Amino acid sequence: MVFLRGLFDRICPPALPDGDKADILRLDEELDIAKEAEAGFSLGWEVDRLVDELTRVGYEEGFLSSEPGGRFDQNGRSIRAQQIGHRLNEIGGLRLMKIAWWKVRFALSPGSASRDLDITWDLIGDWRG
Repeated sequence: MVFLRGLFDRICPPALPDGDKADILRLDEELDIAKEAEAGFSLGWEVDRLVDELTRVGYEEGFLSSEPGGRFDQNGRSIRAQQIGHRLNEIGGLRLMKIAWWKVRFALSPGSASRDLDITWDLIGDWRG
């Protein structure tokens, strides 16, 4: 919980005098998503399996490669990670993708895996990496 409070303090700018409520609400939603991911509750059999596989892909192969081909598309992005992102988007949209992203981040930290996954999922559904 201390980690999440620190994260919130870093990403949440102070409220402007006129109150930028949309930004504050968005950041509150992001914090809720991170808390949900950290809690470790099951997201259902299929989603749990996909998140586990996504974590394995990140750990064993990485999400990005400087060399396209094989398990990576022409842009060097993991093909399987993109497939999983599309399926997560079909099941639960952006919110589910964000929960999965946080779960992967917690599992693979420290490291650049979460940023690499951002790039790999760019333009899947409403994801903007």
